[in-house]
Amino acid sequence: MRKFYKHLIITYNYFMFMMSGKHCLHGGSSINAFGGDFSSVGSKDVIRSDVADASYDPAPEVSEMIRNHTTWLLRNSSQIHSEGLIETISNTRGIEKENIAVGGGSSNIMYVIFQNLLKIGTNTVTLDPMYGEYQHLTENILNGSVKRAKQVKDNGFKIKVGDILDSISSKTDIITIVNPNNPTGQYLGKTEIEKLLGEIPENTYLLVDEAYNGYIGKKESMEKSASEYENLIVLKSMSKEYALSGVRVGYASAHKNVINKISKFLPPWGIGTFGQLAGIMALKNEDYYTKIISKTKDIQRKFISEIGRIENLKPYDSACNFFLVELMKNDAENVRKTLASKNVFVRNPRSQSTHLGNDFIRITTQSEEQNSRILSCLKDIKPL
Repeated sequence: MRKFYKHLIITYNYFMFMMSGKHCLHGGSSINAFGGDFSSVGSKDVIRSDVADASYDPAPEVSEMIRNHTTWLLRNSSQIHSEGLIETISNTRGIEKENIAVGGGSSNIMYVIFQNLLKIGTNTVTLDPMYGEYQHLTENILNGSVKRAKQVKDNGFKIKVGDILDSISSKTDIITIVNPNNPTGQYLGKTEIEKLLGEIPENTYLLVDEAYNGYIGKKESMEKSASEYENLIVLKSMSKEYALSGVRVGYASAHKNVINKISKFLPPWGIGTFGQLAGIMALKNEDYYTKIISKTKDIQRKFISEIGRIENLKPYDSACNFFLVELMKNDAENVRKTLASKNVFVRNPRSQSTHLGNDFIRITTQSEEQNSRILSCLKDIKPL
């Protein structure tokens, strides 16, 4: 009966927020530049640096397979529970199938975890700044509270295990970490995550969102270790490093008891045929992604250096394909709107933090040609 009332409250809260239009604030408004009916899809005039999507294409084998079988993929139902994708994840990542759950993007699995593993009034510890969906789930869906471990500009927004430990208590239900972090691009290494696990209570979940792990290397991932801990959940998105944002593929790696609890709430056909096939083919072509990510990081180093030469702008180093830029004599919303008027879109990350204020923008690295256009537009903005 208690579970029934819990799900009734969660469903009511979710319905009320859907009706009110109060969702977590994300970037991505640039998609509207292509028209609500996608009539201008593919236009090269729009630069989408407000989202953290890859600037490169998926592996050629992914596109070729989909191109060769498009009509078949459109009219045929996918595997009910993505069995082939799970098998491929298991084989390529060295994780037992019983420790894997897949869904329509990591956001899909994230909602299932919060709504079915955690309680009403849950207490969450999170980083600040950080991707805002975890705060939204805690406060607006579960009527809970959030304690923030702040990273500050004075030390380049580095994440410190001690700051996280200082933020938790015996009442903390879950710690959520995007690692590497969005929007800062800073991260905790595997050894530091293991240290954190050794210090927190066994009944406190640690959720490590590794959406951008490909930018720091598989050796830093906790996905293979997750089966050893009953309180560790590792979320993996195939959107970013695999350039598959449009088909929504994600998975969780965790102890089999955790996977059993959440899998029953993941719907059948949660990933379509395009997503399942794209995910399988991408995982089988890791060499391509290793090389293209290395090239992207080289392009970004040059891009950050060039932005650093622009007066009144201070870029911060990042391990990911995006980075923060501090505005010395301007404000983020003015810069965002000015650039958007030229079809160049960047993110104002103010909603991801309680202390960034209106002093930063987040830019996602694009091709060298597009980066040059962003630089030109930034140079043209007059100080306030």
